[in-house]
Amino acid sequence: MKNVSYTPCGNREFFSITQKDLWKSPFMNNVFLFLAFFLVFIPSFFVYAVETGESASKDTIGELLLFYDEAELFIASRHETPVHEAPAIASVISDREIRNMGARNLFDILEKVPGIGVSIGSIPVLSSVEIRGIKTLWSEKILVMIDGHRVNGFLNGSGVIHFGDMSVDFIKRVEIIRGPGSALYGADAFLGVINVVTKQPEDIDGVQVTAGGGSFDTQHANLMFGHSGKDSGVSGFFDYLDTDGPSSFIEQDAIGNSGNTLDWREKKELGFNIFWKDFTLRGRYQKNDNGPYIGTASVLNDETVMRFGNVGFLDLAYSKPITKKLDIQTRLYADFMKIDNYFEIFPEGFPGYPEGALGNPKSKQRIVGVETMVDYRLAAHLLTTGFMYENDRLYDVKHSTNFDPLTFIPLGSYQDISSWGNFNEDHTRDIWALYLQDIWDINPAVSLTCGVRYDHYSDFGGTVNPRAGFVWEFMDDTSVKLLYGSAFRAPSFTELYQKNNPSNVGNANLAPEEIDTYEVGLERRLGKDFTLRLDYFYSKMKNLIIIGEKPSLTDPAENVNQGTAKVDGIEAEFAYDFGNDAYGYINYCYQHPTNGETGQRLPEVPNHKVNALVNYSPWKYLNANVGVSWIGKRPRDNNDTRQDLPAATLVDLTLIVRNFYKTLEFRGSAYNLFDEDYRDPSPYPVQVPHDYPTNERMFLIEARYTF
Repeated sequence: MKNVSYTPCGNREFFSITQKDLWKSPFMNNVFLFLAFFLVFIPSFFVYAVETGESASKDTIGELLLFYDEAELFIASRHETPVHEAPAIASVISDREIRNMGARNLFDILEKVPGIGVSIGSIPVLSSVEIRGIKTLWSEKILVMIDGHRVNGFLNGSGVIHFGDMSVDFIKRVEIIRGPGSALYGADAFLGVINVVTKQPEDIDGVQVTAGGGSFDTQHANLMFGHSGKDSGVSGFFDYLDTDGPSSFIEQDAIGNSGNTLDWREKKELGFNIFWKDFTLRGRYQKNDNGPYIGTASVLNDETVMRFGNVGFLDLAYSKPITKKLDIQTRLYADFMKIDNYFEIFPEGFPGYPEGALGNPKSKQRIVGVETMVDYRLAAHLLTTGFMYENDRLYDVKHSTNFDPLTFIPLGSYQDISSWGNFNEDHTRDIWALYLQDIWDINPAVSLTCGVRYDHYSDFGGTVNPRAGFVWEFMDDTSVKLLYGSAFRAPSFTELYQKNNPSNVGNANLAPEEIDTYEVGLERRLGKDFTLRLDYFYSKMKNLIIIGEKPSLTDPAENVNQGTAKVDGIEAEFAYDFGNDAYGYINYCYQHPTNGETGQRLPEVPNHKVNALVNYSPWKYLNANVGVSWIGKRPRDNNDTRQDLPAATLVDLTLIVRNFYKTLEFRGSAYNLFDEDYRDPSPYPVQVPHDYPTNERMFLIEARYTF
């Protein structure tokens, strides 16, 4: 089985674009197209706003004023704070925006955020999320939370692989911090933090049914409900997805075969929120089976079944204001994850394997924990302190196969080799942490946030991570942010304890990865309609876990803390909102990730990326949403002789027809409308020479009715 880990690239000439090349590039062509579209429709925006404003009812005006209220952000400080006042570089995407853009899952939402990209990381991981130029196999350097409950597993460290494909219907908003968050949230809040806030009973107040389908024999159904009483409430959903996927053509796999990918997926998902007085109980479960795309060894096959998504959690919280100045919150939580992947590593007829080379590594993960947080208001200070304890357990680790995992010699039959050839073993980890934060409102225009957290792990010891954020509104509607934070990523159980792998084995003496990030943010708000943001960031990483030198031909390499990296860049965003569902934005990011020792450019991620979106309701029965993403050239590893992947432009279109019969709505979406030949890079050493075809044109249509 192939093992892939993050490795800083070797020598590579820094990718740059000259002014002459820029004006001739596809990027500029699409900029002109967008500007033309913008200039055509902006006058209509104003006319429509004036016409509807003259006849707007009081209810409509109230709704518009409500929309103009700036989005609140929780994860920056564990308190609801307007985005421009939050001590973080952050984005908030509302449920209305998610609905209008036609997002199918969390990945679709993240791709529209400046500094974030989604791609096929490497087989067998179908989707990896990169932030600010750093891309890894499992996206393990990003913390993912649902209503503040972290969902990253400890076997591979990823939260994206389990919940990236989550249903979006039950999402109220998505909060995203680009930058470190370990001072509040501990491990894995390394490059960024993603918090999915789900809908409350009052957000639904009834029953909503959605059903639809589309390309690649896709079928989707969703049931959502909510009801609230005097001291209680409940909301929940059930979601089902079944699709064959695009079945893209692969010109050549790792053993020279050609054929179609297996992109089928079947997902069942449910969740609920129950409120009673000062108690809140949240639950989530997802079962996700999908095809292998190509396969774990980058070899086309027809039997692999990936089961990373058999996960769930329960979270019981108690929150009580003791006095006007003192609040206490306590929560108990438990998570369960089951991995039961069946791999056909080589297909039938492969030399020595008439039935194919087969493998079935499986394991169970259990997390139980408790956290208590206390808020105390003292004059101009809001003090937050907390304690957390958690026990992580990996158990029932087993492995069945028909070959020796170290020598690849056929065993003659498919059998359980757990006693002598297991891929890992049962392990337990204990974690405890203390954290303290002070939000000091120096005056109405200036605030200073300082915090520190100490985490102690039973397998590698302790780590301290501070942060500081200075926010100053030095002019009316104009603010500046000066931010610093450090963060860490805990070694996963795979990196620590993996064994019987010919590529590399675990190292129980690994230390956590570390990062220091400095950020400057400038925001200008022009009334209630226009927002301009410009951010600069610089991060320095050390102790990155990479695969070390191979001792000999017969000995696998060991994981070591020897990787370093640096990345700096800028993010710019211009957003506008004219009300009545007429809004749009354009954002741009430049990122320059390099090897911390050699200074050479890291591969597979673009230097430049642009997103643009316009949403427009020409009349009360129709809403139109057009999104354009331009992804710049993606360089190869220095040792890779293939040309850099070219720039590409992807266009999505979503139309919603509504208000013609009670609460019935129809939504139709086209993804990659012009069928751009878009591919994600296959890494070096090259096993799939022509890269991974992805983002093929797709159409979906659905109907929704609320009772």
